[in-house]
Amino acid sequence: ILSLFLVLFNFPSFGQFEFKGDSATTIVYAEALEGTEFSKPNVDSLDFEFRFWIDGDFGGFIQIRYSSNGSWDFKRGYLNNQFKPIFVKMESDVPDLSSLWQKLVALNVLILPDQDELTYQIEKDGKTIEFTPTLEQTEKIIRNTLDAEGYSVELFSKTKYRSYYYYNPIQLNKSFSEGSWTSDETQKFADIAMLLRAEFKMIEVFRQNANEKFGNEKGHNKR
Repeated sequence: ILSLFLVLFNFPSFGQFEFKGDSATTIVYAEALEGTEFSKPNVDSLDFEFRFWIDGDFGGFIQIRYSSNGSWDFKRGYLNNQFKPIFVKMESDVPDLSSLWQKLVALNVLILPDQDELTYQIEKDGKTIEFTPTLEQTEKIIRNTLDAEGYSVELFSKTKYRSYYYYNPIQLNKSFSEGSWTSDETQKFADIAMLLRAEFKMIEVFRQNANEKFGNEKGHNKR
């Protein structure tokens, strides 16, 4: 009975990793990452893997893994100019991965649609109107915001894979809140992005990424 209790309360339920797989099998940056540990997860030892890519001038990534033996681990870092993963160790305030994952699941990280599949709500004349824009309209909406960061999510299990993408979600959600538009999915993804950036102190990663790239540029200019 004690063993059963420990299993039930120390290991996440299978539902916390359940998602509907994509028909596509190509992972983000597949060609560039071929031959690195990011090419494909080792499904023999892993039950689940989550990857969060932040695309920008000085972006980064977060990798969270749940092993078959019930243990969590993570890595954070960035891709250098040669698309080689550079890992940045966290020296303090390491997040509780089990608790963090529960927060992400509550924000629908496993089931959010891709950004170009969203339905928006518009308040007009006291009425709520649902609006599904075309791809061109979606691009116009999201590119009217100021920041230029894109976010890719990848989900891996032993048998399934899924990815989806959001562009400018934080600024876009702020713009929505100041106007007559709403999008529950955009708000949830913005919350996911802000939570992960804060928990993993991604500003440290961005800073190291920038220092390396600026340093390389200075060295190149001297030659």
